[in-house]
Amino acid sequence: MILTTVSANGIAVSYDYLTTNEETKVQLYNLFSKYKIEAYPSFSFFEKSQKLKPADFVIASSYFDAEVLGYKKYAQFQINESDICNYTLLTINPKWNINNIQDGKIGLVDFVGRKKIKPFLENILGTKFKRIKRVTKPELLYPMLAMQSVDMILIRTAYIKKIQEKYKLPTFEITICKKISYPSIYVKENLKVNAKDFQLSREQLQKIGFTSLRVTNHK
Repeated sequence: MILTTVSANGIAVSYDYLTTNEETKVQLYNLFSKYKIEAYPSFSFFEKSQKLKPADFVIASSYFDAEVLGYKKYAQFQINESDICNYTLLTINPKWNINNIQDGKIGLVDFVGRKKIKPFLENILGTKFKRIKRVTKPELLYPMLAMQSVDMILIRTAYIKKIQEKYKLPTFEITICKKISYPSIYVKENLKVNAKDFQLSREQLQKIGFTSLRVTNHK
């Protein structure tokens, strides 16, 4: 599910690990309670909505077409002062390795959209995939492996321990891919930002999975 808005002065939140957990969604509503937030079913729908009725602010990954849609980056979410995180490629079949993954079917959470998914995978894994299964949340990845509907899954490394505790599925690590940026806050061009709206404490940020918010554009 994607959280976004169709109202003026709204914050649109694109699909990623920010919106996969119900508790995190509640915290997002609490942190930005002055803004109206609505739900959308896919990243593609999210991008289309921003073309038709753009929100003033967007929280999205670096794969969001900010400049094309008239946004500029305002601030970067961080964990322990880092802007980036690791994703890991996992399998339950040891026959898969970095040299033959292009022959397999990969499953992943789609936070870049259907049109961008192949270039995204080629960029972070250096391989062109022909067969791709997109899902809406990390919790769906391990069941796909167990049912062998995919040969491998791409998952944020920090999620692995928690999800393995739930599914008890033995896996093999194929590789750790190129690092991916955490989400950023984007603002519409020429819109004045009320900095107080985004002055969040470490305790507040931890409720949505981060520890700091680094302002990159003070204008």
